[in-house]
Amino acid sequence: MRLGVMIGAERGDSARKVTRMLADIEWAESAELDTAWIPQVPNDFDALLAVALMGTRTSRIELGTAVVPLQAQHPIALARQALSVHAATAGRLALGV
Repeated sequence: MRLGVMIGAERGDSARKVTRMLADIEWAESAELDTAWIPQVPNDFDALLAVALMGTRTSRIELGTAVVPLQAQHPIALARQALSVHAATAGRLALGV
């Protein structure tokens, strides 16, 4: 069985939210969870950018986007962004679409 956690779903001040997300991902990795999922919330930060940032704070945990709406951006732009984040996280990206 694999265990994971959803991070970043709460609303609020963006700076505090990023600080909290980074603390949460560090906790998730230290707790030896297998996955962490970040939602793409409308009118909020970009989930793929958050995954890339979390990848700088972790080395093992799989990082995924809960769901990235395909209609919100051009498919080639999304593919390029996902490839970049996948490389930045050493292959730990799971892209939810």
